[in-house]
Amino acid sequence: MTNRFLFWAIILLIVIVLFYLSPLYLYNKNIYHGQSLKQFEVLLNEHVSELMDYYQIPGANIALVKNGQLIWVKAYGYADIENKKPMTVKSYCRVESISKPVVAWGIMRLVQEGKLNLDTPVIKYIKDWSFPKNNYSVNRITAKMLLSHTSGLPLGTIGVRYSPNDTNIPELKDRLSNDAVLIKEPGKSFTYSNTGFNILELLIEDVSGLDFNRYMTDSLLIPLGMVNSSFEWSEKWNPEVPKGYDLKGKAIPVYIYPDKASGGLFATPIDIATFICAGMPLFSDKANKVLNSLQINKLYQPVVKIPGVYGFAFDFYGLGFFIEQLPDGKIAVSHGGQGSGWMTHFCSIPETGDAIVIFTNSQRSWPFFCKYYQRLGKMEWFFIYGNE
Repeated sequence: MTNRFLFWAIILLIVIVLFYLSPLYLYNKNIYHGQSLKQFEVLLNEHVSELMDYYQIPGANIALVKNGQLIWVKAYGYADIENKKPMTVKSYCRVESISKPVVAWGIMRLVQEGKLNLDTPVIKYIKDWSFPKNNYSVNRITAKMLLSHTSGLPLGTIGVRYSPNDTNIPELKDRLSNDAVLIKEPGKSFTYSNTGFNILELLIEDVSGLDFNRYMTDSLLIPLGMVNSSFEWSEKWNPEVPKGYDLKGKAIPVYIYPDKASGGLFATPIDIATFICAGMPLFSDKANKVLNSLQINKLYQPVVKIPGVYGFAFDFYGLGFFIEQLPDGKIAVSHGGQGSGWMTHFCSIPETGDAIVIFTNSQRSWPFFCKYYQRLGKMEWFFIYGNE
């Protein structure tokens, strides 16, 4: 029991450090106006390379959005150190838990089409799977609870990965039958849960009548212009998926999970920036191809106040998005991801049209993220709030 507690304490500490220096922190910094994109790029190149060298991070992708448009994206370092393959902005990367806000859009598409009610218990939609024996009432769990991590479900199995060509990958339903044991009464409080989003994967398949990846591709990814994104790995991708690198710098080949919704998306940084831009109704018309502004704004409405360690970084969780209340009344929405050899993060202020995306193929990246926000994030906000 002590070892398990220590493990989760370490994980939560990493989460705090990764996200603590976020827009709310940066918003309080002095803002210097007049930074041009060219001036900013010089500073960015200098400091990103310096930090990557210092923390021995193989590769990174960074993208910036201003006025609802992707204005800058660049790859740094290596996708494969041993073979000297460079990281590129066209590389399909593991985005890990950034998958969750994308899946939230998929759920809201079904809501908009009248095929799903967020407040109806999910057991009324799921056909060929039942919750395992529970001490709490699974009959009360709704899609809204799953989207907002208020279902009472646990985090679930983590760290188990499979080669894309493995023939012994468990079925989603088998995974859920093992993981979907409630630890709290549904609807009472926030508990971050991969399992909850994996139930949403099953829900999407049963409500849409389509394979999860096919539904997400046809109904969301392609209409938004995310043509270099997929919940299914492909050996045809060129360049191939970068290798991840663990805390000791050991290479981790491409892998997949048995479940896709909680962290299975592969995407380029350009596509994630495209997704973020679509979530800015004041600046983008792409969103109307998938969701109207009413549904998008529902995603950003606070559902639950975040307690404990997560509360150091964020104020609320909405539907698939972490939410921060900024001093001027605007909100910042964001999500990050961590897997074996990968760390990712994005943050967006939909009302101003500003956002940043960061991918790294290293688990050494959490100090890089923090230093980035301290030394570079500040400059990024100088540029965003400055006058070109």
